Amino acid sequence: MTRRPALLLLSALLLLATLLRVQGLGDEPWLDEIDTHLRVSHLGLARLATTYPSQNQHVLYSLLARLSIDLLGDSPAAMRVPALLFGVLGIAATYAVGHALLSRREALAGAALLAVSEIHVWFSQNARGYTALLFFTMASTALLLRALASDRRRVWIAYGAMLALGCWVHLTMLFVVGGHAILVLRQRIAPSATGDAAPLRERLREPALGFAVAVVATVLLYAPIARDVLMVTSREGRSGRVAEWSSAGWAMREIVARLSDSLSRPWVMVAAAACAVAGIVRCARRQRMLLELLAMPVAIGLAVVLGMGHHVWPRLFFFSSGFAALLVAAGAIALGESAALRMGAVPPTAHRAGSAVALLLAAGVALGLPGAYGPKQRFGEAVALVEGLVRLGDVVVTEGRASFVVRRALDRKWRKLRTAGQLERVRAHARRTWLVGAFPLQLRGERPELARAIDQHFELIARFDGTLRGGEVLVWRSRDQSPLDPPRS
Repeated sequence: MTRRPALLLLSALLLLATLLRVQGLGDEPWLDEIDTHLRVSHLGLARLATTYPSQNQHVLYSLLARLSIDLLGDSPAAMRVPALLFGVLGIAATYAVGHALLSRREALAGAALLAVSEIHVWFSQNARGYTALLFFTMASTALLLRALASDRRRVWIAYGAMLALGCWVHLTMLFVVGGHAILVLRQRIAPSATGDAAPLRERLREPALGFAVAVVATVLLYAPIARDVLMVTSREGRSGRVAEWSSAGWAMREIVARLSDSLSRPWVMVAAAACAVAGIVRCARRQRMLLELLAMPVAIGLAVVLGMGHHVWPRLFFFSSGFAALLVAAGAIALGESAALRMGAVPPTAHRAGSAVALLLAAGVALGLPGAYGPKQRFGEAVALVEGLVRLGDVVVTEGRASFVVRRALDRKWRKLRTAGQLERVRAHARRTWLVGAFPLQLRGERPELARAIDQHFELIARFDGTLRGGEVLVWRSRDQSPLDPPRS
């Protein structure tokens, strides 16, 4: 495929990706987005750049979200616009990496898989920095490949700046920095692999400049909040609060379950798995660097997160999605070409067969798109249900993270519960007690006594499933209730 048709197809893919991500952009937000909104909508740019209250602060994203709100108005859609833009740009950057490592056809196929991926659409409508991390990962990788080929100083400097911007979004970008550093050392320390007979110091001089730019710029960007980052990191997301979240096994099960939900059809899941295996075989033979770019940052990240005792949330590794899409796309094309050649087809026909298999896989992946749309968490519906059922003498309480949303975002002054004893005292003075909660795994992991009290004395009357996996909003009512009184006037 020549350059012009490839760019036309890429432009069409980016337009399609934008349209898919605009749809439903203003749906009800979830907890972390609400937390971001409350901070972004009340702080100016200078305060946002120098404030780190929690790991929910993705600094560069917060700044861009504030600019978006100032420009477009205060709404969930405006707050999500940077995520949408980075999502689309990440698809273009994925194409650039695929073109550098594989071929235009494989690059387009990988970009197409991301464009119609339910998971990618979901994150592109999530007012967090994860699509930005994916973009900076793929853009910095494209610059790295160009820098390794040309060794131009300005390209290495641009590469370092791109890494620093990624780190300004979130420090998990350091996993990518570590993976890139290992790859560069392997490339430059062994001159026989590149045919470069220059002294080692000379071979490492320009790469060292690029990484120095990344380190110095990152340190300067984080200097105003370095102490806060260390304090927050030392206390948030640690093991012992919700033990399951600190397990690599749990993370892998969640990733598989999320992919299964996203792919929506068993045959698509099987086909994607087969293409992934074929992609690994194809890249192991012809382009091992893609495997290294995918595996090394993930391995480093997993080791760091587990070593710190931090919760192993799958979203921490979303930055690797571009490499995974290219790998699967390469496998789909390889399977199609191999099958056609075995049937006696000539190479041009085999190439078309490979493209057809990649297109069919993309169409199968697109079947899961409806799962990306809708409220991420349905707090509004849960609150409306309770308000419609509550009677004179009833008391409504909240627990855990649901309390933050109900009290701060929805402005309901319902009492927040932390312990089973508090719940018992409320029940003793109420005709009926209503309880609104969310994140059931967190409830049982952090407050097991409260969870047991709820199981013993309450019945679940409504469960509101949103598109956020594990973020169900639950409404309980006490079992020892009195006959209904007339509704409040």
